[in-house]
Amino acid sequence: MKRFLSLLICLVSSCAVAPAPHRPAVAHLAPVAAPPVASVGWRLTPDSPFRATEPPAAESAYFVPPRIERHTLSNGVVVILVPRPGPQVATLAVASVGIPDDKSVSRAMSRFATDALGLGAGSRTQSEIVMTEASLLARRSHGDYSNLVYLQTQHLSESTDKLIEIDADLVQRPTFPDKSIEWLKTRIAPRVQEHQSQEATAFGVFRAVVYGPDHFLGRPTALRAEELRAITRNAVVKAYKATFVPGKVVLIATGGVDPAKLLPKLESAFGSWKTTRDKKMIVRPEPAQPATSARLIVVDQPGASQAEIVYGRVGPGWSSADYAPVDVAHRYVGVLSFGPLMRRLREELHLTFNGKMSIWATKEPGLLDWHGRVPRDAPARVLTEIDKALGELRSQDVPAQELALTRQRTRFWDDTDLETAADLSNMALKLAGLECDESEPARFQDRVDAVTAADIRRVAQTWFDSSRWQAVVVGDWNAMRESLVKLGWGPIEIRDDHGKLVRIEK
Repeated sequence: MKRFLSLLICLVSSCAVAPAPHRPAVAHLAPVAAPPVASVGWRLTPDSPFRATEPPAAESAYFVPPRIERHTLSNGVVVILVPRPGPQVATLAVASVGIPDDKSVSRAMSRFATDALGLGAGSRTQSEIVMTEASLLARRSHGDYSNLVYLQTQHLSESTDKLIEIDADLVQRPTFPDKSIEWLKTRIAPRVQEHQSQEATAFGVFRAVVYGPDHFLGRPTALRAEELRAITRNAVVKAYKATFVPGKVVLIATGGVDPAKLLPKLESAFGSWKTTRDKKMIVRPEPAQPATSARLIVVDQPGASQAEIVYGRVGPGWSSADYAPVDVAHRYVGVLSFGPLMRRLREELHLTFNGKMSIWATKEPGLLDWHGRVPRDAPARVLTEIDKALGELRSQDVPAQELALTRQRTRFWDDTDLETAADLSNMALKLAGLECDESEPARFQDRVDAVTAADIRRVAQTWFDSSRWQAVVVGDWNAMRESLVKLGWGPIEIRDDHGKLVRIEK
């Protein structure tokens, strides 16, 4: 035992840490003065000097739109064809234009019914549809604009005939199996989360405020979690019947398609489509009825690191004589880099990067607004700068060179890169939503070319009168309360994420 203890003591002692070697102290180092560096000034981007100077005179440029054909099947279904000889890729799209003819069907439910078309159709199961499209190298997508919903495929041109058969089944003979609907509800649940972002919340509340909660365009564009869970097959069938009827459907084919061969096949697949409401054409929504006269609405999100602003009003519809001047004016003041508002907010004050103005190109009066993300305590400063820029637009003429460049940027139909079949399809969808004929792209350029500085001053007096604009700010109320109150815009409404009034701050 003693021998064992002795060995243990020796072992422990051998594991002791050896003393650290001696190291001399480091000598004190005196700071050395660096040579002076010349100030280069603050430059946010390499092209800041260019942005700060007046642009050179713009050369005349004219966008030549692609050839667009418009046809009508025997049952009234409209067909828009944009052929592009040569490409091996084509697109097919089926769009339903206008609001559902049942007021109890929301925009969000109409979109859900569109998504559900692929769950089964005729004798085809969902699996058969997916496998067939995969074998054809076709990619299917669904979407919605302000006044239409659509389903679209991108595929090889040689597969067009087979996909016409599938689309005809999907639109005319959907089956909506119960189990598949439950699967779809689970699959699109993340979309519900996406629409809880600051930006989606701001736009959702803003639409409800300026259009009114009962207006079709004022209703939510996405289902809430509780609404998604409550969806039944009967609700999906009801939404489908209110959305997809021959008088509202537009068929679109673009890219590598031959109109002479394609039209008979579309007539065979869709021309015999009949419903109990065959003559029911596109339904128009009621005029906008703003939900409140308050200029400032806040959605309080305590602790939010940034704030989201949507500031604007309901603007002119596409067919209005004011649309082209308003389009040019909003691009100049709040979209293009040389515009006064973009230069001030981004280059000089550094208050936003993505903020800009926009106008909705829609048949019905669409939104005219400025929207963007700003520091949590900066909404009041941004709103003040917007009001200042709009005031200058009302009181000063746009410089001739800048007006020429803005017209050039505007008249390109918003799509200067119509190279792919998908680009052409998006342009055709826009035409369908506007309910315009094939000459509209060229006609729109003529409307823009006719805009003068006097036209902009004229429309600025009404459409850009900021006293008629309303702002929705989503952010931390405590961080921006004092500065927003100092704006002196009157009572401030505090609403929840769904737009419900919580209280009024005075």
